[in-house]
Amino acid sequence: MCNSLVVANGFWTKEIEKIVKKMKENKDDSFENFKQEIQKVKDASINSLFYVKLANGDEGKEINLETKKTEECKEFSNETTRDRNKFVDEQYIEFTDLRQAQFATRQILMGEAYQNHF
Repeated sequence: MCNSLVVANGFWTKEIEKIVKKMKENKDDSFENFKQEIQKVKDASINSLFYVKLANGDEGKEINLETKKTEECKEFSNETTRDRNKFVDEQYIEFTDLRQAQFATRQILMGEAYQNHF
């Protein structure tokens, strides 16, 4: 149900912690109750959350991936953010759910544009 980008101290992490804490107080709660609570949060947040589903690629197509450290990737760097780790280190107080979504989306799109450019 939570097939989304889960970020430490982000929206879903906080909401799941609240649900688990509430469930610990009531010993009769089950996994079904947990799923219902998650669905309630998802429904209540429908206008403020969005999800990106990434394609898996063509079936049977061989994909060669090159592994790089984040700092080495040009597509993860610009004058404003320098690189993702420095951005998170410097902006952690301002790193709200909307900013997480914007940054993650920008990095995904920049990566796609970079791959399609060459």
